[in-house]
Amino acid sequence: MKNFRLFSLFSFLMTWVAFAQISHEGVIGSPFYGITSNVYGKIVNQVGPYADFSVLTKLNVRSEANALASGEVTKLDASIGLDDGTITHLDSKNVTWSIQNQNVSIQNGFLTAKQVSKNTRVSIEATAEGFKAILFVRLLKNQSNAQDTEDLVDTAKNALSYSIDLEQPGWKKSNWFGNYYDGGNQWIHHQHHGWMYSFSNRPDSAWLWSPSQKWIWTSPSVYPHMYRNKDGAWMYFIVQALPQKVYYNQSSKSLERGE
Repeated sequence: MKNFRLFSLFSFLMTWVAFAQISHEGVIGSPFYGITSNVYGKIVNQVGPYADFSVLTKLNVRSEANALASGEVTKLDASIGLDDGTITHLDSKNVTWSIQNQNVSIQNGFLTAKQVSKNTRVSIEATAEGFKAILFVRLLKNQSNAQDTEDLVDTAKNALSYSIDLEQPGWKKSNWFGNYYDGGNQWIHHQHHGWMYSFSNRPDSAWLWSPSQKWIWTSPSVYPHMYRNKDGAWMYFIVQALPQKVYYNQSSKSLERGE
């Protein structure tokens, strides 16, 4: 009977060990990271910089405009989705764009419609980080048609049209861009970015000019990510650094202080 009890206890301990067995995985390099998990993969402990554990899941691509007439240009945007729900915008030089239609050309992440002789739709393939994605852009023969039919957009509305008035005269609040003072003639004074000239005839994107950054592009879906046209860099405005004005340059992977 005693031997039976010892055997039962031994069997229980072995079963517990089997369930609690831990496997270790580590890579020594720069930087170091490690993963600890049980044999069933249900318990995972990750050690090291968080970025090392982000898993790429999908390539997302879009164009600023969905319809172009002869001579018109639109910006192409690509981003990688991560398994933690965040996205990382890619520099245009890290994306391979391919297109078969000779009526358009792509350079530095911008799509240009050449001489459009008929209404058609072209497909554009993007490749980056081992993923592929396709987007479609319409080419319209007449410029008036492009302006009138592009997604049936009401050009009277722009990315800041839905801002609400604040108590202080002239100040407005955008649900995606924050507070700013409307100085008239498309000039605004943003609470963080200072004086900017706003050029936007679409509700889903905006070009902004400032003395320090020059022309930048952003939209309600990507801000505080901003594309800086003068050097083709994607910038991320670090809100947590306020009151200091700090940007993370995703192209050079360095911090920049704003003026």
